[in-house]
Amino acid sequence: MPTPESPNDPHSPEELYAEMIRESPRLREEVLAMEGGLLLLENFARKLNRNAAFVRAELAANRIIGVQPENGGDTFLPAWQVHRGCLLSGLDEVVPVLHSKHMGPLSIMIFFLFGNLELCGATPLDLLRHGKIKAVLAAASREGEMGC
Repeated sequence: MPTPESPNDPHSPEELYAEMIRESPRLREEVLAMEGGLLLLENFARKLNRNAAFVRAELAANRIIGVQPENGGDTFLPAWQVHRGCLLSGLDEVVPVLHSKHMGPLSIMIFFLFGNLELCGATPLDLLRHGKIKAVLAAASREGEMGC
């Protein structure tokens, strides 16, 4: 029997988001295009005035989100992770929490880009842009929990 933290648990955030995407194939493309779309790793690094090795290290440490095409190839990163020439403040705290819940890149993007009831309908992305890291961190830590 899968545990609540298992990626095969039908109630895990990853499985719930995966089901949404299967039901709406256009959702994936819409999510990937939101808030500036995706940037190649090298272009993402350029926006930060950093090198590609820095971005790869952040990806490896699960502090930012990267997406690879299903057929492999180059890594793309959501442009919205860059804010005013720097990595969006709080990503380095929130993204690891979501990774620990076995959420994949697309599920994590959905978490950030869509309104969250726990955050009074605001998107976690907008709250991070306004410095509300603790609120987003709390929502991320409870992501996927059922009930009151």
